[in-house]
Amino acid sequence: MASLTSARAQFTAARYRQLGDFPPGLLGSAQATREALSGRSREEAHGCVARAWVLATELALKAHSDVAWPAAGSCQVK
Repeated sequence: MASLTSARAQFTAARYRQLGDFPPGLLGSAQATREALSGRSREEAHGCVARAWVLATELALKAHSDVAWPAAGSCQVK
C-alpha cells in the first residue's frame, strides 16, 4: 500500500502536521481493501491494516491525543 508507505515516511521525517488528516482515509481504505480480498491476499492486507493502526496510534501519541489508547487497541490483527 503506497499511501501507507508514504505516511510512514512522513512520520519518520517528523512531518506530523502533514499527516493530520491521513488516519480516517488511510484506515478506511486499508480496511475496505482487506474486506474485498480473500485467501493469501487478505492475510497480507491484515498486516497493512495493523500497520496503519500502529501509525495512527503513534501520531495520536505525538499529538497527546485522547484517542491514542483506543487506537492502540485496534492495532491487533483480528
